[in-house]
Amino acid sequence: MKNKTVQQEILLSFRSHFLSMIYSDKCITEPSGLCMDVEKIEEACWNGLLKEVLPEICNMSSSGRQMFIWGIRDYNSIMEIDIGECPSAKDGYLCIDPYKFMAARLKEFNN
Repeated sequence: MKNKTVQQEILLSFRSHFLSMIYSDKCITEPSGLCMDVEKIEEACWNGLLKEVLPEICNMSSSGRQMFIWGIRDYNSIMEIDIGECPSAKDGYLCIDPYKFMAARLKEFNN
């Protein structure tokens, strides 16, 4: 039987209440309002922020293996975080990244 590799994607919206709450607690708060620094959020994710705020997603896979962050990409209004047991290619059709998903759907539509 072939072993399956667990791979997860997390999308953080820069306009979400969840991210603003985490950002104000863990990063810095500007006195004139909340102005998120994407680089600080990314650095915090690499340094364990996700394991702290979303332990049920980041700690272990169903097979009991350790989960790691393999990539973080930021777009205009979202940050995509790839988590898994090991790095692996993603199927654009099954991906939650809207840019990859829509590209896969358009490719399917044009064929």
